Amino acid sequence: MDDESHINSDPQVLVVGAGPTGLILCHELLRRGIRCRLIEKRTAPSGSTRAFTLHARTMEMFDHIGLAPRIDELRERCPGNRFHFRELTLDEQRTPTLDFGRLPGTQYNYYGKVNQNDLDRALRASLAANHALYPEYGVEYLDSVQDGDAVRVRLRHGGEEGTVEEVTVPWLVGTDGSRSSVRAGLGLAFEQREGASMSMSMVDARLEGFRGDRNWVNYYVSEKGFMLVTGLPGGKFRLYLAGELEKLLQDAPPQKAFQQGLDFFDTGARIAEMDWSSTWEIRKIVGETYSKGRVILCGDATHVHSPAGGQGMNACMQDAFNLGWKLALLIQRRAQPGVLESYGAERRPIAQQVTAGADRMHQILFNASIPVAERFKLTQDPAWHDEAILRISALSHNYRGVDGTLGSVELPASAPLPGDRAPDCVLSEQPPRMRLYDALRHPGFTLLVVPESSEQVYAAYAECASQLRRAFGHLVRTLLVTPVRVPGIDPDELLLDPLQQVQATYGGAANQLILVRPDLYIGFRGTLGETLGLQAYVGKWVPAARLGP
Repeated sequence: MDDESHINSDPQVLVVGAGPTGLILCHELLRRGIRCRLIEKRTAPSGSTRAFTLHARTMEMFDHIGLAPRIDELRERCPGNRFHFRELTLDEQRTPTLDFGRLPGTQYNYYGKVNQNDLDRALRASLAANHALYPEYGVEYLDSVQDGDAVRVRLRHGGEEGTVEEVTVPWLVGTDGSRSSVRAGLGLAFEQREGASMSMSMVDARLEGFRGDRNWVNYYVSEKGFMLVTGLPGGKFRLYLAGELEKLLQDAPPQKAFQQGLDFFDTGARIAEMDWSSTWEIRKIVGETYSKGRVILCGDATHVHSPAGGQGMNACMQDAFNLGWKLALLIQRRAQPGVLESYGAERRPIAQQVTAGADRMHQILFNASIPVAERFKLTQDPAWHDEAILRISALSHNYRGVDGTLGSVELPASAPLPGDRAPDCVLSEQPPRMRLYDALRHPGFTLLVVPESSEQVYAAYAECASQLRRAFGHLVRTLLVTPVRVPGIDPDELLLDPLQQVQATYGGAANQLILVRPDLYIGFRGTLGETLGLQAYVGKWVPAARLGP
């Protein structure tokens, strides 16, 4: 075992798989005081880049947990996707795009590109710096047996001939990818149920003479398939090859085959150096079961998707973001019994929404039944464009119909509802600069009270805040959103909004309550007079010590 293994002694959660999903889950648990142990079958971190895309919703997650500034230093900002149709003659101005600059209500209105190995390293560094947690490499999960309130797990250190360790933990989480050993141990099926499987090949290479814009994710589309070309941080390029064009690899080594693809699309690029290549099957699978007893699956262990749009890694980390606060409440014995069931109930529909986002890209890239000219027309439809960027960025992902309570507050049609993502907004652009998300950066729920200016309303706010403290302690942070300072209100409970941007962003009249969950989704919306309904909503997650006055 590693020299640091004593730090991971007596874990409350054993996490299997030290990729982005496992790293985020450990981060979410540790910042809530939950002891973790993180193991990885590989003997060392991967030095290669598999996924390379970070979308807006994922950056909002990093913002929330305090990692966005470091991630920003590692990635390149990309305007979005650009489609080049080989069979059509289009000037540069008519080249269709998916413009992520049109994303509303977020400061991350662009497509981020990062080398996954750099991202993983940053996440490991954060765990080490803030929580003294280190992944244990060369430790393989063998099997497990659930026994009452615990899981007995066998691990092997050092490969086939290594030593076997037996450990008992309260919870086991498999974040070990699409070939999950933890999932296999549960006997759960994980098969594609509809549509034919496809394959795709990729390489990372250094290019010379590329005539396109390396900042964009360039899709070169033909009746024979497509090729992706985009620059990565550090100067390399990522290339994908799919469709009939992938058959080039059957008759030539990877470098020659990808060069033929670049020549076929007249990119002007020459491969000067190639690092590695890979071919894999594109599968679209959403598992039926996300947890069984005290064993939980997360990330690619529960769903896999086409890489079109670059959503996979993002959705996996969002799974961990959803699971972390719920599992922590369970371990702290503060949660209602159904909290764990809500994890699968919420995230499984999101996995289906991810597939829908990838399908928007497949309509352009893969659908051989649609002529290229018709695919071009589809890109010119503003409704198709806006739906695609909202789905791919995950800003439209929601839990409507699964979670959320709407009181009697009247809202405009465009207002975010319970179950929707909580949008950000800028409160002050001059120092001290302030965004709404700055006030949400803590591990619990946040109640935003948007009042009209009157002593009576402020008194009602104070009573509401007092009731929540008595019922839920520090789990719910209350904030009075007001354009000016209010005497008699704790300064830490004031959110100054001089231009009333919160009300403009969320809609509705004054004297309303907006409860934001720990994962930045809206849980409750109602009026200041509906505090009992608010308490009942929070009580769905956490038993209240005392309800009402």
